[in-house]
Amino acid sequence: MWTAAHPEQAVDAGAPAGGFVAEALYAVTIPPTPGQTGVAQVTARYVIHNFREEQVTIALPLGPVALTMARLNGQAAALVTAEDPAGGVPAVVIPTRGVHVLDAAYSVRLEQSGPAGKLTLSTRPVASGLLRVTLPGPDLSVRVSGGTRTYRRDRDDNRTVALVP
Repeated sequence: MWTAAHPEQAVDAGAPAGGFVAEALYAVTIPPTPGQTGVAQVTARYVIHNFREEQVTIALPLGPVALTMARLNGQAAALVTAEDPAGGVPAVVIPTRGVHVLDAAYSVRLEQSGPAGKLTLSTRPVASGLLRVTLPGPDLSVRVSGGTRTYRRDRDDNRTVALVP
């Protein structure tokens, strides 16, 4: 109301938050090595907004993982650890106002026993996201959080891919 009554003396309240992760895209590649415990490679792309003129630190929508690569707008990213009730989580320092793209990579443990296997991604909710899992074989079935119909199966470069919204 103050601004409507006194437009010449408008008060700039500033952004209510420093920024946020608007979108998260994950691609998981499972190696074709049945019968052993190994690792699956995860690449991630985050669209991050900074609403302030100064730098802000934004926690990534991940659990505690060790990133092997992080590039912000094509340049090396400044990473820190943000405290969280679940432990330390990776966070990125966004230097300027605007929309930024962070590309990151990390590995997760993959448990395989014959043709069956299991992996767990520790992610957090974002406004928009997609998980793309490249399967090591065309005839494999997939279960996401216990369900068999929560994903879409597709083919890409003669490889079977599961897409999870």
